Amino acid sequence: MVVESQLIGSRYPRLAHIPEGDASRGDRAVAFARGAGMTLFPWQEDVLRAMCITGDDGKWAASESVISVPRQNGKGEILVARELAGIYLFGESEILHTAHFLDTAVDARDRLWDVIEHCEDLMFWWEDDPETPGVPQLVRSNGKESIVFPTGQKVKFRTRTDKTGRGLSIDLLVFDECFNLPKQTHSAISKTTRAKQNAHTIYISSPVDKSEHMHGATFSAKRWAGIDGAPGLLFMEWSADPDQVDIYSREALVQSNPSLTLEGPGAQFRDAMQDANSAKVSETLRDAYLVETLGIGNWVPRDGEESDFTPIIDFDVWGALQDDAPAVTKLRESALGIDVNVNGDVCAMVAAVKTRKGVHLSLADRVEFDRDALLADLGKAVELNDPLAAAIDVRGPASTIERGISDLGVEPTIMQAKDVAKGYMLLQQLIHEGALTHDGDPRWLDALGVVEEREISGMGRAVKRVRGEGCPLVAATFAILALDKTGLQEVVPMPRRGGFTPVAVPSAGGGRADFDF
Repeated sequence: MVVESQLIGSRYPRLAHIPEGDASRGDRAVAFARGAGMTLFPWQEDVLRAMCITGDDGKWAASESVISVPRQNGKGEILVARELAGIYLFGESEILHTAHFLDTAVDARDRLWDVIEHCEDLMFWWEDDPETPGVPQLVRSNGKESIVFPTGQKVKFRTRTDKTGRGLSIDLLVFDECFNLPKQTHSAISKTTRAKQNAHTIYISSPVDKSEHMHGATFSAKRWAGIDGAPGLLFMEWSADPDQVDIYSREALVQSNPSLTLEGPGAQFRDAMQDANSAKVSETLRDAYLVETLGIGNWVPRDGEESDFTPIIDFDVWGALQDDAPAVTKLRESALGIDVNVNGDVCAMVAAVKTRKGVHLSLADRVEFDRDALLADLGKAVELNDPLAAAIDVRGPASTIERGISDLGVEPTIMQAKDVAKGYMLLQQLIHEGALTHDGDPRWLDALGVVEEREISGMGRAVKRVRGEGCPLVAATFAILALDKTGLQEVVPMPRRGGFTPVAVPSAGGGRADFDF
């Protein structure tokens, strides 16, 4: 028995800027989604219509759509409907759907494919077309997931990196869950739409919590532009107003969750009220409740706005430490530091390399914590650089790679509380002495924009982890400590497990090089 959803959530966003124009294309998209078997809530149909408004010239009235809504309200269904309309109605040839994690990208692919596969009209749309006969094809390929149509049209699903979309010309670009969207990555991917005269870019996500998301500046900036009514931008936000309603009340939940329901499909009211009751007695749960359930973001401030936040390292000081060609020592001594967030889904890997000047830091590309993939990256780094050690904190998900590190022939350095404090002290001391350099990766500055210090009782200070992130600065302190413990001693090649024997790489008088990941 199918239970009909008893919606009580607000259909209308609390904050919005919707450009004027012709809504007929949006009406077609909504009707098409219904015909394809999709059952969208009224608010989801409203968003779809608004995305498809056109101006007098027939182009999108809003080339950018910015949508903020709490989790578990069904953002993904809106994207499925928009991508279907793009392929079947609007003739968009290349759609690129990006996500922070591979699992999210694959889930989006599967949702779209499920609708196509279970609708004969969509599956056999081109069957009798003499020019482009055939059916859509699902492509399962690690890192290159896509759906390909007989016309040559494609919907590609990718994780976000600086290289994502290189060489592509995109009609519809989706930044899914863009609360975590590094500036450099956004800059690189957003260029894929420049060759198209009527490209459409969608930013859709739950809100930013700058204490948890170190890459929240991009989505925050787009939100500020929407609030200001920037031309060519659609903005819709569902959130509670803490100045007008009791944040623990039913009214707050109704205002912020458009898919809130008493029974049937949707965001369950009973679960949301449980979150509210728990948040009343826990500051940590309260912070998460405000962002995840009520849509009240802890947004990155506008440019120029004052903030009480003081970075642990001055931005200008850090910027001056960039060195694109550090002079390494003869033996190229190095050590790795790896930080994994408490959820076990995000990581950061940093190499500390001994130089004539002191220590150079290099940040690896990997962000998503996949144990096998991370160990494969480590294996490659070991072959190329022969690091002396790899430092991890085994009190969390990083414990799952301790054995793998040993199997690669690298000595695991287990970070105790006193080591964590010492690593941070060494980082600050190296900076004070002018003995630290780094590779200039923009993620360093992203991290500096949110991390703070924490006290370790009786031992000193350390970098306070950003909730939900693997922090490059935490990993850097791990790597520096591991290098300090091992790199100042004489290096004597020793047999290692797995048959790999390290060989020091001499360089007459040293040389200019960086760590190779």
